[in-house]
Formats: sequence, structure tokens, C-alpha cells
Amino acid sequence: MADNAGEDACTRLIEECLAAAKRLLEEEGQFRPFALTINEKGDTEIVMPEAADGEGTSEQDLEALRADLGAEAAAGSIGAAAIALNAWIHTPDRSSRRDAVIVFAEHHAGLSLQANQIYAIEERHGDVVPAHAVTWEELTVDVVEPSIFAAA
Repeated sequence: MADNAGEDACTRLIEECLAAAKRLLEEEGQFRPFALTINEKGDTEIVMPEAADGEGTSEQDLEALRADLGAEAAAGSIGAAAIALNAWIHTPDRSSRRDAVIVFAEHHAGLSLQANQIYAIEERHGDVVPAHAVTWEELTVDVVEPSIFAAA
């Protein structure tokens, strides 16, 4: 039963992160790393990195989010968490790279997934809202080593 709960929570977080990322990409054309958590009541909350003032790199944001979420996980205040980031993924032969939203989703029971959502983005011209057209392409989801609940 815990496996299903973990899988359901991770799937929910991946879907919510991808939906939020798509909105940000359509409006801004990019986004800084962010996280979503599920607390003990089952509510989803967004977590922004401490340096959300526009300073710092995506790597610093990612490390700050992992540290913050790790502390919350260790305190038992979250049951699952996901981090979303905007990145490039190289093709297997490394001849080119593609835009992707990467989501790392973890559940306290030990399940840890990485979703790679490849996308195409096109800037729209004129007074069109949203300013960018985002087309989801292939999605892959793999089991990975945990990095948030690792100490649990």
C-alpha cells in the first residue's frame, strides 16, 4: 500500500510541477528552479529557493532547495517533494541538445523518480498572450537515487 501512496504522490507532484513549469515557460520563456511539497494533510505547497531575488545560479537554487527540503523531510513535516528545473538534455549521441523540464520527485517511503519532459518553445509576436507557445514532446520517467529523503 505504501508503494501505491508513494507512486501516487510522486506522480501528482510531477504533473503539478510540469503544469506550473509550462505556465511559466509560456509567460516568461524560462523559469528558475522551484519545488512542490505535500504535507501531512495532503496539501501541496510551492517552495522557492532562498535566493529567489534573481541572484545566484540555477545550481545554487537547486542546492538551496535540496537543503531546505532535506531539513523539512528530516523534521517529518513533508511526506513527498519535487524539484523542477529548466535544463537541456543531450541526445544519446551528444550531437545536439534539447530543452527539457526535469522534475525530481521523492516520497518519504523511499520512491524517487526523475521525469524528463522534452519541449519545444516558440516566441510569439505582437500582443499575444501568453508570449510563448510551448509544445510538450516526449516524457520519460525513471527511478533514481533519492536526494531529499536520503537520510530518512
